[in-house]
Amino acid sequence: MSPRLGRTQCLNKPNESGVMNSMEKKKHYKKMNKRLQKRKVARTNKKLLTIVVVVAGAIIFGLGGLWYFVEYRGAERNVLSGDSYFAEGAYKNARKQYGRAVTKDPTNPQYINKLQEAILNIVPDTPAEARAAYDEYIRTLVHKARYNPLDIQSHLNVADEM
Repeated sequence: MSPRLGRTQCLNKPNESGVMNSMEKKKHYKKMNKRLQKRKVARTNKKLLTIVVVVAGAIIFGLGGLWYFVEYRGAERNVLSGDSYFAEGAYKNARKQYGRAVTKDPTNPQYINKLQEAILNIVPDTPAEARAAYDEYIRTLVHKARYNPLDIQSHLNVADEM
């Protein structure tokens, strides 16, 4: 073999003179090119798989966060907590929990009714607390009438209290 031959040329069988002719070089080049292309395809698939897994993980994480904010921190949780406080007789704490539930879901009339019951069961210590509780009760009546425009009784309740 000639000392000028490169490493890739030594892999093929040279002819009698020890030098590859142009046809052999083309065949050798095509073989090497195919090997490199196969390797690139495998790398691309690994990259694609990695991207797909990362995107799927991000979607699952995002859905978990969405569930947390919708379900776990939802109004129903506050209502259940308010119900337990109401059963214990802690009406101020029940009012807070029902108020949070009404803030999260203002269109639910059951939450508004529970808030009104809690407000009416609170026994104020001072006239200022009594006035604040009455004002809050009026606000719940107005709120109920606003979100139930077809309920005539809720509108009449507001008119009676005014």
